[in-house]
Amino acid sequence: MLSSLLVFPLLASAAVWQPPVGAKFQIILRNSIIDASSPLAPSNIDVLDLDLFDTPKSLITKLHGQGKRVVCYFSAGGAETWRPDYGRLNASVLGDEIRGWRGERWLDIRSEGVWEVMRGRVGMAAEKGCDGVDPDNIDAFGDEARRGGGFGLTKQDSIAFVKRLAAEAHRLDLAIGLKNAEAILPSVRGDVQFAVNEECATYGCSAYESFVKEKPVFHIEYASHTVNGTDSRRGRVRMMSKEAAQRISTVIKNMDLGGWVMYCDGSWGVTKTRGGGRG
Repeated sequence: MLSSLLVFPLLASAAVWQPPVGAKFQIILRNSIIDASSPLAPSNIDVLDLDLFDTPKSLITKLHGQGKRVVCYFSAGGAETWRPDYGRLNASVLGDEIRGWRGERWLDIRSEGVWEVMRGRVGMAAEKGCDGVDPDNIDAFGDEARRGGGFGLTKQDSIAFVKRLAAEAHRLDLAIGLKNAEAILPSVRGDVQFAVNEECATYGCSAYESFVKEKPVFHIEYASHTVNGTDSRRGRVRMMSKEAAQRISTVIKNMDLGGWVMYCDGSWGVTKTRGGGRG
């Protein structure tokens, strides 16, 4: 079991990309981008966070040609029934349902079977040419039911899992981020190149005050809906002035994480997606 292993921290090689603090980003998990043969909108995006399975290698190559960096998202601590490698997960490693996300269940991240699947996903990211990975759902220790995903998973289990993922990513010259899970940030900050957070402007960003001085925080706030490109919660932009001053990289997104995006300065845009050009 993973929790019984002694995991030694490994320094990332010089080939591992270190994104700069304050980099402008866009996250699209609803669809892959239609076409990168012409400049993307918004034009000043530095980093795109895209779905590992849905994003073809050819698209990543085109984005690199435009000077963009690509982070590839996958669920590392959760099972999604529609993924092509779902059948490799034994029923014994499937835990509680992840609340609010149909078809997703927590995984026993201590399992070697789970590790082999996730190692394969990191390898897929390297083969496709991703610059980094964004492994989600590694924080079952803090699930709403307080059941550790149904397995009694602890912070130490998540720390060991993230360190193991980071070592594999770095072996393949990939950067890696910590998704949410602020409670374990002090224990893994030396292992990750960036953090990805959802809604810290709502719930508090203080956990990142020290981290963001050295490494970027890609921060997502969710809006209820948009009208003519404008966030329906106009106060949200004003609320994030402190985060902008700290150089946290903030985007305002709809919950579906499609192509629409808004930034703290009020600028917005729509990155064309396969679903017809609207996020």
